[in-house]
Parts: sequence; structure tokens; C-alpha cells
Amino acid sequence: VIGRVQFLWESNFGQRYMHLKWFSRGCETVLGESADPQELFLVDQCENTLLNGIISKVTVQYKPVSPDWNIEKGKDLDDHNSDNDRTFFYSKKYDELHMRFEDIPPEPTNPHPNQT
Repeated sequence: VIGRVQFLWESNFGQRYMHLKWFSRGCETVLGESADPQELFLVDQCENTLLNGIISKVTVQYKPVSPDWNIEKGKDLDDHNSDNDRTFFYSKKYDELHMRFEDIPPEPTNPHPNQT
């Protein structure tokens, strides 16, 4: 299971927590075993959990889809290292309910607008 830490906090009792946004591996989507083992997909799932739940750190890079993707016809992504089991990339969001891939909406400039 791979998640991106969105933010951290500490409870009044000294417990440290993180808020995670989850990714799905390609093999967990309709692509099944035909998926690239390094490709992840954002999903609409998040969770608050204890900070000590982190097992290890991996690298996950956003690789935007080229505006000319239909002309390039499957051209490999630059810097795609398929021999590294600790480096991943994502370019799409996966809608698990409708089993479809979607463009990723832009990140808000201030993810916590009510906090300063």
C-alpha cells in the first residue's frame, strides 16, 4: 500500500498522526497484470493514521500526460526506471466505482484555506 502524506499533527496526548492520500497499483485496477509495475493511480481514498505506521519511504513522481499523446502513440515516459521497486510514477486518477481513468485536477495553491 502506497500513500502520500498530506499533513501531520500531534494529539493533546502526544500521539503523532498523518493524513494519507492513497494510490492504487495498476494491477489493482481494470488493467490487472498488464499494468506497468511502477505506475500508480490516485484514488479518492484518504485516511488518518499513526505516524509510526510508515514502513518505508518510496519516490513517487507525477508524470503529466503529453498534450500530444495521440501523436506520440505510446512513447515511453522519460526517466522511467522499471528496475527500481522503490520508484513509482502516476499520471492519472482511477475512479474505482466506474472503473475508469481520469485526468488529475490541479492541486490547490493553499490546501488548508482556513488555516494560516
